[in-house]
Amino acid sequence: MSRRGLALCATALMLCVSLAEARPVDCQLDVGGKTVMRGRCEYDAGSDGSFRIEGKTHIAHVNVEKPGVAWGDWSAKPDNRSSYQEVSDLRRSGACWSNATVKVCAWGAGQRPKSK
Repeated sequence: MSRRGLALCATALMLCVSLAEARPVDCQLDVGGKTVMRGRCEYDAGSDGSFRIEGKTHIAHVNVEKPGVAWGDWSAKPDNRSSYQEVSDLRRSGACWSNATVKVCAWGAGQRPKSK
C-alpha cells in the first residue's frame, strides 16, 4: 500500500474514532474557481490538524503531512460518497487550505471573514 494509502486509512480511522466529536462549522469548498459547497457543515479534526468537512452534497478531507503542507480529497460528484478526487500540495492560509485548483475552508461559528 502506498504512503498516501496508509495515511488515508489512518486518517479515516482517526475520523471514525472522533466521529462523536463532530461539530458544526461554517465551511466552503471551491474547485476550479467555482464554489461547490458553502454554509453549515459537520467538522471532524485530528490532533495533527487533519480534518474532514461534510456538507449536504460533498465531503472534503485535508490530511496534514507537515506544518503548513497537506494533501486531501473531495467527493467530486454530488451525493456520491464513493467518487473522490485527490488533491496535493495544499498550503494553509488561516482557516483555509488550497492549491491552484482547490480551496477547503472551515471556520468556527461567526468566524468567516466578511465579504468585501
